[in-house]
Amino acid sequence: MRGNADVRSGTGGEELLKIDQLASRLTVSVGCIRAWRLRGEGPPAIRIGTALRWDADEVDVWLDSRRESRTEAQDVDRAVDRGRLDRIGEEE
Repeated sequence: MRGNADVRSGTGGEELLKIDQLASRLTVSVGCIRAWRLRGEGPPAIRIGTALRWDADEVDVWLDSRRESRTEAQDVDRAVDRGRLDRIGEEE
């Protein structure tokens, strides 16, 4: 397949994303995806020959794992308000 058409695997029918599709889905730049890969961060990729693809379901799982709880978000907000972002999680 050429262009931005979705690529489907031959086994389970899951959607495999190209890097530009992944970046669009996560609303980040392609450069950000590449930087994450260099740091060992971001959703896991699948190497097919020289190409990289991302399983859409695995991307969703990765996103869910990054979701912060309401309590964590409130802790960050309070720390930022106090100018103490570096002390999150420490008891006062």
